[in-house]
Amino acid sequence: MRVPSVAHLIQRNFLDAIHHILKYILRDITLSLYDGAHVATDLERIRGTVPQDADLLDAFLDEVGGSQDAIWAMSSWNAEHPDPLFNVRAIGCCHTCGYNVYRIRPLKLLWRYRIIYAFDARMDEFHVLAIVRKKHHDAPAAIDPDSYGYEPTHPISQRVRDEYDHLRITRLP
Repeated sequence: MRVPSVAHLIQRNFLDAIHHILKYILRDITLSLYDGAHVATDLERIRGTVPQDADLLDAFLDEVGGSQDAIWAMSSWNAEHPDPLFNVRAIGCCHTCGYNVYRIRPLKLLWRYRIIYAFDARMDEFHVLAIVRKKHHDAPAAIDPDSYGYEPTHPISQRVRDEYDHLRITRLP
């Protein structure tokens, strides 16, 4: 009976370890998209002024939620996705305070809206926290409850932080 050499055992254990590491890294992760506590209210508010936009936003979120490619794009600091066409970007004032919060800017018909979401990396989950009308860049600096410009003191910012904490999503270091 042939006894394997120490070098052969080390090599075999090393290759087994690499195999397990690669299986972990390349594991089949399915990301999920969930509506937050205020999404229905936000859509109803929009429906009260522009009903077709609320319906399109709802359909847009369904389309994003049904596409793993689209959801994966949401995990980037700054990215664009081709179908449905949107881009994502981290919200600086939220990240500065430790909140892993981003915005989706739908392109085409819904360009005036922003979908604010949080990423829970521990659970591989995205939570839509708000759907807002983007504040126009020429708008006065005062806080307008009907539009959002990512102001840290805006009621939407506070609502997003409160829901993030309520969901117990881990803060950024």
